[in-house]
Amino acid sequence: MLVLVIVATVGAPLFTSYNPNEIDPLSPLAPPLSPGHVLGTDAFGRDILSRILYGGRIDLLIAFGATSVTLVVGTSIGLCSGYFGGWIDATVMRIVDLFFAFPFFVLVIAIVAMLGPSIFNMFIAIWLTSWITYTRITRGHTLVAKRQEYVLAARALGYRRGRVMMRHILPNVLSFVIIFAMVDAVGNVLLGAALGFLGLGAKPPSPEWGVMISDGQNYMFTQWWLATFPGIAIVIVGVAFSLIGDGLADILRPGD
Repeated sequence: MLVLVIVATVGAPLFTSYNPNEIDPLSPLAPPLSPGHVLGTDAFGRDILSRILYGGRIDLLIAFGATSVTLVVGTSIGLCSGYFGGWIDATVMRIVDLFFAFPFFVLVIAIVAMLGPSIFNMFIAIWLTSWITYTRITRGHTLVAKRQEYVLAARALGYRRGRVMMRHILPNVLSFVIIFAMVDAVGNVLLGAALGFLGLGAKPPSPEWGVMISDGQNYMFTQWWLATFPGIAIVIVGVAFSLIGDGLADILRPGD
C-alpha cells in the first residue's frame, strides 16, 4: 500500500496532466467521473486527483522527514542518557519531563504560531517536540541492556564505550524504536493534516491533504468529494504505516 502511494505521488505527472493549482473557471465543483476529471474538481475548478497526488508529496515528506530526524536524535540522546547515567541522565530526564508537562498538540501549535505558519516551521515544531518519546523508549531499554551479560563481557574485554553502545546495546534496543517510528509516522501525517486544516501548516493554494479537507468542509452536504477523497488518502497512508508497524513487531520481536 505504501509503495503504491509513493509511486503515485512521485510519478504524479504520469497519472494526471493537470497542474494541481491550475484554475478552470468553466468547471467548478464538477462531480466525480466527470469528463476529464475522475475525482471531480473543487470550487476553483482545480482537479482533485492531481491535487491529491501532488499533495501526497508534502504529507509523505512529513511522514519520512519529520520522523527520521526525531528518530535519530531521540535515539542518540536516549542511548547516551541510559548508558552514561549520572548527571547526564538526570539532566536529560528533567528536560523530557518538562516537555511532557505540556500537551503535545498544544505545544506544536504554540511553536508554529510563534514561528509563523509554514511547512518548514511545522517541521521545526515536530523536531523540537517529538524526540522526547524516542529518548524515553531508548533510555529505558538501554538501562536494561547495559546490565546484560553480553554487555558486561564486552566491558571486561576492554572495549571502548562507543563500541559497546553502538555494536552491543543499540542493535538490541533499535527494534523497539523502529516499531514506534511507524506509529509516529502516522501521527505526523495526521498532525500535518490537522495543522493544514487549522491554517498553521501548508498555505493555500498548496495541495496538502489537510488544506484540501479544510477547503471542502463547507461543501460536505453538497459536494462531498472535496473533503472525502483527501480524507481517504490520509486513511490509506495511516493504515499502511500501521500494518508495517504490526509486521515489524512480529518480525523483530517474535517472542512477544
